[in-house]
Amino acid sequence: MTHRNYRLTDNKIIRKDGGTLHRIQATVDLPHHKVAAGDKGGFIEHTGNLSGAAWIAGSAHVSGKAQVLERARVEGFAVVHGNATIEGEARVHHSAQVYGHAVISGKAQITGEAVVGGDTAVYGHAQVFGRASVRDSAQVYDRARVHGYARIVGNSRVCQDAIIYGKACIARYSRIYGRAQVYSNAHTHGNVEIQGMCEIGGTADISTPEQLQTYVFSTTPPGFVQYMDYIDEKTFGKFQVKTGLPNNVFQITIPNVHPRLIKEFLTPAIEQFGLTQYIPDEWEGDTLTIKHLPKVSVLLMDWGGHVLQNIHDGDSEEIRSLREYL
Repeated sequence: MTHRNYRLTDNKIIRKDGGTLHRIQATVDLPHHKVAAGDKGGFIEHTGNLSGAAWIAGSAHVSGKAQVLERARVEGFAVVHGNATIEGEARVHHSAQVYGHAVISGKAQITGEAVVGGDTAVYGHAQVFGRASVRDSAQVYDRARVHGYARIVGNSRVCQDAIIYGKACIARYSRIYGRAQVYSNAHTHGNVEIQGMCEIGGTADISTPEQLQTYVFSTTPPGFVQYMDYIDEKTFGKFQVKTGLPNNVFQITIPNVHPRLIKEFLTPAIEQFGLTQYIPDEWEGDTLTIKHLPKVSVLLMDWGGHVLQNIHDGDSEEIRSLREYL
């Protein structure tokens, strides 16, 4: 006989389709949910809807073949139905809806008026909230966040530390990861990957990698590329770029540089190439700190989506890629 931590009460709701939902009442303490024996919870259609140390609270409804398992929690006015599964330590609350064959697991959270359905999966520490929706066979995982009116559909994937918001739509086979952000009315579809620190907004409509490159080109200060080439020329490639610094900051260092080169050539060139807003401070000895650039090339990112914590020589493949990319 299956042991249950609750019982069905006589408090019932008759649905429009004729189905009956029963309010539950805890029969044991569930300290991880701050529930004491005797506390009343939400509503289920049958005991197959709730098992393990999971809990349904407030006015939440779970029905059909949906299951809330392990230490998961559904609360507020949330509705879970169809063949959906809520497991692990996942949370579904406020007025969120989960249906179809969707699986919410790990420590994922579905909140607000978010809707998750189809054959989707939301897991890890991912969050879907606001009026966002995840449908079809899409997946959202790791620490990714989807909110506003954003839509994740098709076979798309949003993961790592990516953020999708506004009225953005991520469709078909799109992959958004790293620390990328897609927002406003931007639409990605086709076989597109957006990664690193990229930010795509406005009315961007991206269906090919070439379109993505065009968009990023248009947001990068052209003077920065020219200044890097100028440094390369004056130092014969004997410079280094240090990445992995907070707030999209990186540094250019010229080991054993003659002060005259800095004073007479490299410092005046900052204004010449229109970079004063990105380089608020002048050279300090052999080092220049660059701040506030709209983008840092995704080609300087590792596969985890983080800026490489490294120092690259001026003639290294990474720096050549940076110039080519920007």
